Amino acid sequence: MNGADRVSEAGAEFVAFAQSRQPDLLRAAYLVCGDVGIAQEVLRHVFVTLARQWGRVEEERPDAVVRHLLHRDAVASCRRREAPSQRYVPVDDDDSDRDTDWDMDEDADQRRRAEVMAALDLLPPAQRSVVVACHLEDHGEDGAAPMLGRPLRVVRREHESALALLGWTPDDAGANLELASEDLPETDLVGDAWAQAGRQRRAMVRRTVLGAGVALVGGAVAAVALREPEAPPGPRPAPTPSPSAAVADGRLPLLTVQGVRVYLAPDPRSEANLPEYPLREELAFPQVLGAGPVGERAVLGEQGLTGVSTGVRGVFMVATSEDRSSPVLYAPNAPTPYVLVPSVRMPLASLRSGPLGPRSIDDDRHRVVFHRPAAVVILDARDGSVIEVPVPDPTIAAAGWARDGRTVVARGRDTGWLIDPESYGVRRAENAVSPDWSDLVDSGGATVLRTFSGEGELTGTKDLRGPPIVPHSTSVSTTEGWVSTGAWLPETYQREVQRSQGLMAAQGDLPPIPRVLAATEGPLVPAQCYRALGWGPSAVVFLEARSQRPGFQGAVRRVLAWDVTRARLWRVADIAPASLMDGDFTGFFAI
Repeated sequence: MNGADRVSEAGAEFVAFAQSRQPDLLRAAYLVCGDVGIAQEVLRHVFVTLARQWGRVEEERPDAVVRHLLHRDAVASCRRREAPSQRYVPVDDDDSDRDTDWDMDEDADQRRRAEVMAALDLLPPAQRSVVVACHLEDHGEDGAAPMLGRPLRVVRREHESALALLGWTPDDAGANLELASEDLPETDLVGDAWAQAGRQRRAMVRRTVLGAGVALVGGAVAAVALREPEAPPGPRPAPTPSPSAAVADGRLPLLTVQGVRVYLAPDPRSEANLPEYPLREELAFPQVLGAGPVGERAVLGEQGLTGVSTGVRGVFMVATSEDRSSPVLYAPNAPTPYVLVPSVRMPLASLRSGPLGPRSIDDDRHRVVFHRPAAVVILDARDGSVIEVPVPDPTIAAAGWARDGRTVVARGRDTGWLIDPESYGVRRAENAVSPDWSDLVDSGGATVLRTFSGEGELTGTKDLRGPPIVPHSTSVSTTEGWVSTGAWLPETYQREVQRSQGLMAAQGDLPPIPRVLAATEGPLVPAQCYRALGWGPSAVVFLEARSQRPGFQGAVRRVLAWDVTRARLWRVADIAPASLMDGDFTGFFAI
């Protein structure tokens, strides 16, 4: 069988699988989203994702994979929805000879459908997902937990709470969900999914070939050495890709280490010449990030940030006395974009570990959480209110908003804590916690990708393929399964690419293979020179890059954007050094 026949056969298998599941998947997506248009878009995206990865998925229980993707994306899309729901109401165009009794029954069914969907609107998206998985898809709690990627105890708690709020029995739930989702409009979302996935695969191959071409132009000697197993023993020469080739359009030279793609970042002196990130203004990044001169800062009073639609996009810490610091909020649409919050005062000594993290700002862009030993401090910028929640752990070193939008996740040296800011409730977690979708950690010499529920509790682990990489800082992740963190590159990488640190990224939906952005070596590059800040559109991770310059005091810092799938690096913004500011800018911030 030739290559074209294999592709054709794989496409036919995918189409047959997807078409057979499409009606049931669309019903589930509709009940979770509450909007037929969004449900169709979610399912379309899931089918494209599935088609792109079909060669691996078909060997790994595709039913489980597609349902996991569907619930994950439906919950995420529902959280982002701002427009009113588009309920689907079946319409019979030919009503000339309708039976009166039938008509009354149909009207009753329509009213009941509306009542069911209105009741489901009372539940948060994650609870709707649990109810749909347990009753429409008939998984039960034991089957829903692994399919949703959530702990069984969490699924049981949310299932019980949801039925109590709805006032449904288990039998009621199944019948109501069946009625509310029957007779959805017929549509073929499978037809172009395989073709669209193929276009994406071909585009990725072209980008990879171009990236490899740059590596060959700039570092032919190193590339040949990597390909030739007959090379004599001894240290290999360091790869020497052309800085101009790597910087001119942001394309990164590529080397491969035992199946892991390693992209070679340019020298720090060349970062200023990288092309500008094309979406910088759209994402409200200024050209220079900083807390602003003292004279140009507003002060957050009782009115908070009322009227600022986009809310807080960044938080900076500045020294306000010899032993205290306060945050400065960056709100680009405010009359004065930099706003000092004197009501929040943190010990200056705590800034060494940083009171902010990647999820310090919640998804509505108004609430900010700070951590300090034995407490978390929560600021609501809309009204300027501040609450402090004591935590019985003097080692608290990280905190952030969980994805459910109502839980604060805090981590001490040995223990995780789940905090309800409204009730001041604090609960010790049984396992590891994280406010994000996933993280990367070192576990006994193996690099492990861990996943977490919307409440921040551990749901599963996967070992990364390839030689071990050692994470050294906080991870950031996305709803699409991508996760990134700063990392050390052990001996295997050092021997092959002559670089010892950088940033790594992996996607956790399938057996994850890391990708690495390797920093250059030398006296200008400090330890832990890269720090992941957050993700942008289309698998782009923002990172802080630190370096030294002769004659400069302190580190020179920039925000860069690494497009993980397109192998591009962009310059986003410079970070103002302390010497250019009226206050002692500490540099801890979250974007």
